[in-house]
Amino acid sequence: MKTAIQIFILSLLVSVNAMTQEVTFKASWVSAEDIALKEHNIIHLRKTIELEKVPENFKVKISADNNYRLFINGNYVCKGPGRSDLEHWYYQTLNLAPHFKTGKNVLAVEVINFGPARGFSQLSHLTAFFMEGETDNEQIVNTGNNGWKAIKNPAYYPKVVQWLHRVDISLGLYVANPTDSIVGNDFLWGWQNPGYDDSQWKPAKYLDISSFRYNNISGMFYPDGWLLVERPIQNNTEKREEFPTFYNWNGLAKIESLKNLVIPAHQKLSILIDNEVMTLGYPEMILSGGKNSHVKVSYAETLFHPDRLGKDDRNKIEGNIFIGYSDIFMPEGGENRLYRPNWFRSFRYIKIDITTGNESLKIVGYYNQKSEYPIELKARFETDNEFLNSLMEPGWRTASLCTQDLFMSDAHYEQMQYIGDGRIHGEAIQYFSGNDDLTRQMILHADWSKIPEGLTRACYPDGFNLTIPIYSLVWIDIIYDHMMWAGDKEFTAQFDIGIYTVLEWFHKKIQDNGLTGPIDWWAYADWCIDWDRGIPPGGIEGNSALFSLHYAYTLKNAAKIYRFIGKGHMAGIYEQRAEEVIAAVNQLCRDENKQLYSDTPEMKYYSQQTNIFAVLAGAAEGEKARQILSKIFMEEGLSQIGLYFHHYLFEAFGKAGMETEFQNHLGGWKEMMDNNLTTFTEVALTGTRTQRSDCHPWSCSPNIHFFRNICGIQPEKAGFEKVQIAPNPGD
Repeated sequence: MKTAIQIFILSLLVSVNAMTQEVTFKASWVSAEDIALKEHNIIHLRKTIELEKVPENFKVKISADNNYRLFINGNYVCKGPGRSDLEHWYYQTLNLAPHFKTGKNVLAVEVINFGPARGFSQLSHLTAFFMEGETDNEQIVNTGNNGWKAIKNPAYYPKVVQWLHRVDISLGLYVANPTDSIVGNDFLWGWQNPGYDDSQWKPAKYLDISSFRYNNISGMFYPDGWLLVERPIQNNTEKREEFPTFYNWNGLAKIESLKNLVIPAHQKLSILIDNEVMTLGYPEMILSGGKNSHVKVSYAETLFHPDRLGKDDRNKIEGNIFIGYSDIFMPEGGENRLYRPNWFRSFRYIKIDITTGNESLKIVGYYNQKSEYPIELKARFETDNEFLNSLMEPGWRTASLCTQDLFMSDAHYEQMQYIGDGRIHGEAIQYFSGNDDLTRQMILHADWSKIPEGLTRACYPDGFNLTIPIYSLVWIDIIYDHMMWAGDKEFTAQFDIGIYTVLEWFHKKIQDNGLTGPIDWWAYADWCIDWDRGIPPGGIEGNSALFSLHYAYTLKNAAKIYRFIGKGHMAGIYEQRAEEVIAAVNQLCRDENKQLYSDTPEMKYYSQQTNIFAVLAGAAEGEKARQILSKIFMEEGLSQIGLYFHHYLFEAFGKAGMETEFQNHLGGWKEMMDNNLTTFTEVALTGTRTQRSDCHPWSCSPNIHFFRNICGIQPEKAGFEKVQIAPNPGD
């Protein structure tokens, strides 16, 4: 039997090779010996090559799980591969030639696995690294060949953020990566430099075959392995930022500079840094001496009231307290030791708590390596209204800081790519910069996320299987938005089946009365204070006018998509279904006495959200639509929209011909500017919702509608082939 099994496996491998194309197996996944592959690890790998002359090109494919940083001859090259999933695991194609020299060259790689406590958006298989040269000349660097060495850096320990009991986080969920404790005495200082002695390092451990999606199997030795696809977006960059303002936390006396600041032996010092604006990156601290010192570096978006919840003027320091997650550095006494966190930190304020031992400690330097996706602010919006002008800079900062390897919902707490948030985020970035890279990627990610029932997940990559059906509709709305922006028929057409499965799921939810029935999974629609867990009336029980109207709205968008890709018969089906749903809502949920739409046929609950979508879906048009959009802000007892849903309000104003009303509904943003916010918040500063995130791109809708509603710039045909420009400056 054993012989038979061996023959079967051999024949299987031969069959797989025969059926696939371009399968090379020239490079393999490798790791370090003597580590638990799924646990928290930082490993280093090195490979030395000799070059008689520097080639014009030296292209390689490179990937790692979770992340890597590549150095050549001691110089930083790049990091990656970026968040995706195991069935679409990213590799990057790099040309290493500009980093080489004649003679000996050392490739050094750091691989970081955040372990079981990793962020929810970071999927993982094993701690591993992969590099493969594109041609025979470049395959001297292939992993799996003799010459790659690897070792675990024993200096790193994960520091789990204590959010549940409000220790490191004042309120709400934290599901980003753990922070770092780094023990200097155990650190492999200089591991990336050519002169480092790696003679005691073991050969890299062979893990598994490399497998490219569409042409191979994966996980021959470790099931559920990586299927490689090329990263569809550009590589992130880093730019050095200097910190502007320093205080002694005890007494708030200003400190001129931290450069070469010496803290004597047996002293304690707490330093507050005010960066003056929100930022995001990898703060790097260079220390000398200070053996057995303890350095705690904490990061916060803002300072808090002593009750640990309240926030007000973001410039205010005196009387407030500091709450934030932290890294720990423990120097071993060496000179010019660089300490850097393994994941980016977001902050306006940093607090450094230093306790020295028997030696003085010198801060040689401290600065931030700002992490950026390579986009530029190209749009300008200038009026004689200084308040409107003032929203451009914080809007750009909010959107661009949260544009990293994917569209992040926020900079500090979750850092996940939610589809609902991403619709606003992507459009804002496109209007700001003209770049749609991450919008395309987000659409792809959502398509990859689809569950067997046909819906997308609510956010992706996603380690906790969150499904919000209304976000599946929003995914289709994003495809429509992007179609109108880019006009890329080939790109749009690939989502034909995914759009169909989402709409069929909702079609099967339609009851005999024409409204949506009970919504499975999480029937979230908006963080409304009147709705438990954001679920509108009728969401769980059925007969929700809001779900029905959003479904009709998306059906109309889908019809335009199908007509664009040449499937007019499908467009006709969806247009008919949309009209049937709208007719049911008009019959069952329109209150003729109030001249408003009720959330359910019982005429018991009313909301701004449902009435906004009555306009967007076309249930109410013309003068009726304008009356509704005026009345929902005068009628008492309606559930109120938050900052997120303002995007749909502003869109409804445009559809109803009320573009100038947009300027009258920016009170939440006026409060932010009055309180010296440098980015846009998750919720309004006043009201019953407790504030959490200070950098939340779903609040960037004003920046979109500056151009849509005030400038009146709208595509009339896909790809802006035909453009309407009808300014609405108002009074």
